[in-house]
Amino acid sequence: MVNFDESELDYAHGINIMNAKRAMRDGINPVIIDNTNIFRSEMKPYVKLGLRYGYHIRFRFLKDSWKVSVETLHRRTNGKVPLEKMIKMKKNYEFINDIFDVLRSRSWRRK
Repeated sequence: MVNFDESELDYAHGINIMNAKRAMRDGINPVIIDNTNIFRSEMKPYVKLGLRYGYHIRFRFLKDSWKVSVETLHRRTNGKVPLEKMIKMKKNYEFINDIFDVLRSRSWRRK
């Protein structure tokens, strides 16, 4: 089992952005960014890359992802993310209405 290590998040986000850029540059379609994206600003690098490379950007959310209890979400991760962290993530989640919510956000940094 892989354990959650918050100190590695910025590194992991950087790798994901680099991989997304490479895929977009190479014309892979679709490019799916499967990430928690708690903050609008976490989506911003991907949105900007998508616009730069001419992609049609769509946001998709699991129908029940934030309606179910945090405990249920925690079980779905097989406990890989601590329950306390997931409670904080749900509390801090920033809903988006459209691409402009993301583009107006400040640069992403861990909060």
